[in-house]
Amino acid sequence: MEVNMVKDYWKDLNILSMNTLDPHGSSIPFDSVAQALEGDRLKSSRFKLLNGLWKFKYFKHPAYVPEDYFATTYDDTLWDTLPVPSNWQLHGYDVPVYTNVAYPIPVDPPNVPEENPVGCYRCMFTVNNTWKDLKTILHFGGVSIAFTVYVNGKEVGYSQGSHMPSEFDITPYLQVGENCLSVEVYKWAATSYLEDQDFWRMSGIFREVYLYATLNKHIKDYWVQSLLDTSYKNGILNVEVATEGLENKDEVTVAIALYETPTQLILETSLDVVQGKAKLEHKIENVKTWNAEIPNLYQMVISMKNKSGEVIDIRRQTVGFRSIQIQSGQILVNGVSVKLKGVNRHDTHPERGYAVTREDMLEDILLMKQHNINMVRSSHYPNDPYWYELCNLYGMYGMDEADLETHGFVRNEGIANNGIGQALGINHLKVWEEAFVDRAKRMVQRDKNQPSILFWSLGNESGYGSNHDAMAAYIRSVDTTRPIHYESAGEAAVADMVSVMYPSVETVIAEGEREDEKRPYFICEFIHSMGNSMGNQQEYFDAIYKYDRLVGGCIWEWADHGISRRDAQKGSWFAYGGDFGDEPNDLKFCIDGMVYPDRRPHTGLLEFKQVIAPIKVTEVDGRKGIIKVENRYDFLDLSHIMMNWELREDGFTILDGFVDNLSIDPHDSEHIYLPYNLDEIGKSECDYHLNAYFITKTPTMFTVGCHEVYKQQIEIKANGIIDHVRHNEKTYFSSQLENKFELLLEGKDFEIIFDKVYGVLSSIKSEGIETLEEGLTENFFRAPTDNDEKGWVGREDCPAGLWRKAGLDKLGRNVKSVEIRKSQYQVHIEVEANFAKTSEYVAFETTVNYYIQGNGRIDVAMAVRPLLKIDILPRIGMMFKMKSGFDQLSWYGRGPHESYSDKKESALVGIYQGTVDDQFEPYIIPQENGNKTETRWQSLVNEQGVGIMVAAKTLMDFSVMHYDLKNLTEATHTYELKRMPETLVMIDYGQSGLGNGSCGPDQLEKYKLKPVHTVFEFVILPIDKKKANEISLYRSM
Repeated sequence: MEVNMVKDYWKDLNILSMNTLDPHGSSIPFDSVAQALEGDRLKSSRFKLLNGLWKFKYFKHPAYVPEDYFATTYDDTLWDTLPVPSNWQLHGYDVPVYTNVAYPIPVDPPNVPEENPVGCYRCMFTVNNTWKDLKTILHFGGVSIAFTVYVNGKEVGYSQGSHMPSEFDITPYLQVGENCLSVEVYKWAATSYLEDQDFWRMSGIFREVYLYATLNKHIKDYWVQSLLDTSYKNGILNVEVATEGLENKDEVTVAIALYETPTQLILETSLDVVQGKAKLEHKIENVKTWNAEIPNLYQMVISMKNKSGEVIDIRRQTVGFRSIQIQSGQILVNGVSVKLKGVNRHDTHPERGYAVTREDMLEDILLMKQHNINMVRSSHYPNDPYWYELCNLYGMYGMDEADLETHGFVRNEGIANNGIGQALGINHLKVWEEAFVDRAKRMVQRDKNQPSILFWSLGNESGYGSNHDAMAAYIRSVDTTRPIHYESAGEAAVADMVSVMYPSVETVIAEGEREDEKRPYFICEFIHSMGNSMGNQQEYFDAIYKYDRLVGGCIWEWADHGISRRDAQKGSWFAYGGDFGDEPNDLKFCIDGMVYPDRRPHTGLLEFKQVIAPIKVTEVDGRKGIIKVENRYDFLDLSHIMMNWELREDGFTILDGFVDNLSIDPHDSEHIYLPYNLDEIGKSECDYHLNAYFITKTPTMFTVGCHEVYKQQIEIKANGIIDHVRHNEKTYFSSQLENKFELLLEGKDFEIIFDKVYGVLSSIKSEGIETLEEGLTENFFRAPTDNDEKGWVGREDCPAGLWRKAGLDKLGRNVKSVEIRKSQYQVHIEVEANFAKTSEYVAFETTVNYYIQGNGRIDVAMAVRPLLKIDILPRIGMMFKMKSGFDQLSWYGRGPHESYSDKKESALVGIYQGTVDDQFEPYIIPQENGNKTETRWQSLVNEQGVGIMVAAKTLMDFSVMHYDLKNLTEATHTYELKRMPETLVMIDYGQSGLGNGSCGPDQLEKYKLKPVHTVFEFVILPIDKKKANEISLYRSM
């Protein structure tokens, strides 16, 4: 077969496009005003969506592309079909590659490999007679990374830049009836060096393709600036409409109609067209303003009429009146200082990759709104225009970011950098300036009419050079109403705000106290959401709310980038870097979202919702029911909120009520007085909590029913010391049998065996039923979290590396002595042991005292003396394994989801029930999970209600699971986990917090478990729920 090298535009940095239309705002023509107001583009006779199954052929090298594949006569019957939009790597062609920083090609800008895979597409579409005399535009929403277009065998043009639209006038190439569209997409291009974002590297036509038709005389573009005057009450509407196809003698007018509702017209005017443009400046009194909390929108219809009054073009634009200003280091929206509680969002789907649907986008924004998020940074490229329409509609502040990242240059030694660790690479080279500016231009021109966009961003992690200055200069020449953001600029004047990534809490506080810098301080990435993570969120936002200059930030990031995989033996799981044999790869670093790939929330998102909630409750006098309610909304008062409250005694509600007359103004607070007084009704032996739940009175636009915005719990301190653990009357053992190897103790409905050789409780029978599979032993290790590993695998310079070096994952237990002291009603056993890894010095010495009572109660006092020299321990506690069948869990502590010392605000203290499997959080990379902190008691029983209860003498942590620690530590995917029928129970003095160490600071010092002398006390009780429940046992102890 004769072959021909395809067009090599992709090699030439000087060819950014050929025969593309100028970038412009997103719009399509409608047939009527009514249709435009309805906004359903599919009903327009001038719109044709080309999404669907296209013919497709993959070629590993451009040389193999048939020279005539785009001809109308070419036989493509043997070609495959591929959905458009999609990424071809997710359909068996080539493999996806995940890399964070490193370029997946040799670094030789602007050159890319000659072996440049090509995907060839063919699509047949029909044009009917109604379009015969119209101008037809072909629109590509997003193609990675460059492509050439043919229609009916003729070359139309070329474009590049993955996440920005490209349009072609294909009128000269069309015919009435059937037409052939052919597209060849190149995996690499010279501008690949501008798209080194932290995501899967995939290819293809991944956003929608459509046609729209206009008359030769039509609306080319428009810019709607919907601002506010200095009173922030009146709207300033500036509209500029650009037309095309007019001749000097043409007399056309442009009509502007603004609707508050489809039937409420508030402005209608007709404008003359002068030199191809029509302009409107109009003031609207007492306008309904747009913001993220009250996203008031108007609909504008722009019509173009000819001399005889015939409407020849109709466009629709959503309008939101708002202003964005920077004053005194603060971000002002409509004159109000706002806090930005945001998240970074990639286009990602576990099965469709970049090709997210409108339904996917809607799911994302609904989840975000439900979790109190008010801002999204489009990292690191412009999103589909529909995303910004959703932000307009539901109320979400946006940062639109240019499709630009050159992070990979930082890996190349010898390249100059700007002093903050980012290599200059190409950002200062004049030959690259046009390519840089092209990305700013296409972003701004497409999205300039979106009211939800507050900021333009020059890209991400591309150092800072003169090309960024050129981008900023272009943006400011077009739009002076929005601030410019760029983190890599540091404190350079090019940006209107100082932006940083992953600062410590201490750094954030220092910036809040700083007086020499007057620009806002914005954290564009922080609280890295990798695995079981997102520690100490509260401390960050305490600082953000304390200091005016700290305007907020965006969590990294919204969703895990796992790709769905299925296998008959392994089942279903999510893949990450390296799982496809992709090289280079950054392994699991793409699994760093607040939601799973299928959008199930991680517990970090639940915590984020709580921490950033627009309401804050603090205690004034909890014993007398006095609390302070602070309204942290920026625009809403609290009249739409009802507060339900409960007073709980040892986990049970004893009083409740509601407050439905909250009318606290934004940024204000009030004291609320609840009708109780614990000085009159409280019991000294009980503990009390006040729970407050803030719920919308009516359903919101982003929820089906009424919505819980915030909850808070106040632990009410007792007047004196509460002693839950009290020794009851003496009960005698019915039998005590001892031999060389073990001690057997029997009493009413229980039997306990202590193994004298290994120094462990080896058997606890309740009602004649054995509960233990393995006895109680000390435990100092946890399956490392991604933060413990600093986001990598096998590193030594991280907590997990230090733990491995110290042998905490392979400690041997050496029993030094066992002493037993007996009486008729109590047996005291003292076990001394030490722990060391083979060939290493002793790491821990322990003394565990067991006080076994004649009623079956076992008091455990564990004293630990760490001898190793490290800064932080994973945990201090004990563990045992229960027999199969004991998987019905109850507990009185924080819940219902996992909680840790630095991730617990969203988990209220209460009594909860569930199965052991319910407690397991299936992180894509298995790791420590499921802990419950600040626990008073927990029980595990079988279906008959028989089992074991453990109660803390103060507070404890615990976790239960059907996996052993070794398996949980070594597994790298969920399919490698081997579920065991037995239940592993871990009872802990505590664990270290989670921190943000995978990409950011480690745990705060106060959340680190230090290697110091520690005493941990708790009680074990056999339980039969038919005879007594946990709370009665707890209260009687």
